[in-house]
Amino acid sequence: PVMLSLGFDYLSEYTLMTVTMVFGAFVGGSTIMGGSVVSFTVMTVVLGVDPPVARDFGLCIQSISLTAAAGFIYLVGIPVEKRVIKISVVPGALGLIIGSALMDDMTSKMRQVVFASVWLGLAIGFIAVVIRIQSNSNKHVPTDRSTIYTLAITSIVGGIITALYGNGI
Repeated sequence: PVMLSLGFDYLSEYTLMTVTMVFGAFVGGSTIMGGSVVSFTVMTVVLGVDPPVARDFGLCIQSISLTAAAGFIYLVGIPVEKRVIKISVVPGALGLIIGSALMDDMTSKMRQVVFASVWLGLAIGFIAVVIRIQSNSNKHVPTDRSTIYTLAITSIVGGIITALYGNGI
């Protein structure tokens, strides 16, 4: 009923953002990177939205979609590595706090450059991991000290990226 009263003129005014969110949903649903990767980039570079607003928007849409995904995983009974989640929660929260403190010191252009650099690095790392997984039949994450430290450090970095860009953990 609300859409009918607004008319199609309202939709045409926000076409770019609508297409961005549809594309972001496909990226978020089909990769390890969330839809905020797409929305943050389009909002800051193409639409000229301030990075904090784009970050908050990304956090909002991801909190809804990832909560739905977690509920689906739980209800369907898909097995998860609970040890990884336990190891990652506290360092990820610490990273969020650190990233929130760093936010005010970064200019808009600096955030865009760091964002592009981080995601390029993650894309290269993702390709390397996929190649490595295809050659390895081990389906469980090892619990040696090295792996635990790697997970903790990665979670801190992910928390910082989440605080800055709305996407990271």
